[in-house]
Amino acid sequence: MRTAEGSEAVRCLSDSQTEGESMAQAGYCSECSANVWLGPDGSCSNGHPASSVSNVYSTSEAPAALPAPAPKGSKTLWIVIAVIGVLLLCGLGSCAAAVLVFRSASSDAQQKSCFANQRTVMGAYLTYEASQDGNVETPVDWQDLMSLLVGTELKSEPVCPSGGVYSIAPAGSDGVLTDCSVHGGASGLPGV
Repeated sequence: MRTAEGSEAVRCLSDSQTEGESMAQAGYCSECSANVWLGPDGSCSNGHPASSVSNVYSTSEAPAALPAPAPKGSKTLWIVIAVIGVLLLCGLGSCAAAVLVFRSASSDAQQKSCFANQRTVMGAYLTYEASQDGNVETPVDWQDLMSLLVGTELKSEPVCPSGGVYSIAPAGSDGVLTDCSVHGGASGLPGV
């Protein structure tokens, strides 16, 4: 008996076989990457030519199957990577938008808190002025104003949440106008 490579195959009989019992041929198909049954012409049972079959042997048992490797040139991995990339880009875009909205909301909240501090100081000064029957000298700077108000009308000196520095300007009969180095003055807001 000849193999696909032209060498003589060794014919071995198992203990349970007799000389007259037919045996099938099997071998390793390089195109299937597995042990396969061979046809009468030495070709692979999957249709590959005899030239792709090696290590031919005779057996009465099915050839041992090897796990099939992943198909060569598979684009599945690239498709998975592309899908993950698109999902990440969409996710990062959503995260970036959320961060921008959060920063904007945080900035608005800090500005409103700063203006509320300024309105509180202006109202405290008007209350202090009324309690003194109008006999109060107009403070010249923020520290002068705080020395009048902290402990009487205010529990503590207000602080801008954005780290701004407060200052004042005399406003005639309206008392004082406050200003923040970061957010500006609250005098233009409704209710002031």
